[in-house]
Amino acid sequence: ASTSGVARVVATVDPVAAGLAGTPHFASLDDALRGLPAGERPEVAVVSSPIEAHGGHVRVLVRAGIPTLVEKPVTGSARARSRAGGFACYK
Repeated sequence: ASTSGVARVVATVDPVAAGLAGTPHFASLDDALRGLPAGERPEVAVVSSPIEAHGGHVRVLVRAGIPTLVEKPVTGSARARSRAGGFACYK
């Protein structure tokens, strides 16, 4: 990704909708992480998927070492929050 200080979208992920014109698009987060060249891996990710999917997406991104911002609410249930919370890291 770029070090120019300007944010840019390196990929979109959605199993149903098309992505942005001129931007790589993937049907799943796993496909995106496997399919992006090493120099195009995101420096940060924004999770704005349906609430039920937040926990799974956070786990995949954090395990991949990608800092992640998640829309509120983070999850839809206390159980899912507990599972996702185990991945929260602060530096």
